[in-house]
Amino acid sequence: MAARDALYDAFTGQGVLATHWNASGVRTQYDSETKELSIDIPVGWTDRMSEETRRFRTQEWCLDAPTFNVDYALLIATTDGKVLRQVNMIATEHEDDTISFRTNVQFEPLRGVCRGTALHIDLVARVKVTKGDPRILPLIVGEAIVPEQTRWLSGNTPGFFFVADAGFIVSMHTLPEALDKMTLTHVSFMGRMKNFEI
Repeated sequence: MAARDALYDAFTGQGVLATHWNASGVRTQYDSETKELSIDIPVGWTDRMSEETRRFRTQEWCLDAPTFNVDYALLIATTDGKVLRQVNMIATEHEDDTISFRTNVQFEPLRGVCRGTALHIDLVARVKVTKGDPRILPLIVGEAIVPEQTRWLSGNTPGFFFVADAGFIVSMHTLPEALDKMTLTHVSFMGRMKNFEI
C-alpha cells in the first residue's frame, strides 16, 4: 500500500495535480496492481494538417531562433471557410525549452460562439528572409469542437483546451453569453518548437 501511495504521489504531486487536472477536464485513473496512471485528455481536437503540408513543414524548417525575424499569426475560421479572426500572436520563449504564442490585449473578442460548433484553427510562422516575401511555415492546422461545458483553466479563468499537433496545448479563455453561446476572449499555444521538426 505504501509503495502504491508513493508512486501515485510521485505521478500526481501528492494528488494535487490530479485534482487540478480533473477541474480542467483531464481525467486520471491509477491502477494499484499494474502501477499505471492513465490520463484521458479532453476530446474535440482533430488534426487537419495534410501529410503533404507536414512534409513541407519538415523540409522547410528554418526556425533556429524562433523569436528572431519571425512573426506568428492565428487564423480562426468556420469549417466552411468564413474567417472569424486573423491576428498576430506574441511569442515568448521560456527557460524550460517551451515556447508560448498568445493573443495580445488588443485581441477583439469573438462573440456568439455556439457550443458544439467546430472552429478551424491555423497557427503559422512568417519567416523574414533577406530577399523576397516572408516564407510561410504552417505549424498547427486543426479543428476544435467548442465544448458544451467550459472548465476552470487556472484560478478564475473559464475556458477549454486541447492537445494538438506536436504535443502543443491550445487553450481558449471564454466568457458566458447565453445558454448556448460564449465569447472567446483569448487564445494561446504552449509547447516545444523542436517537436515540429520531426
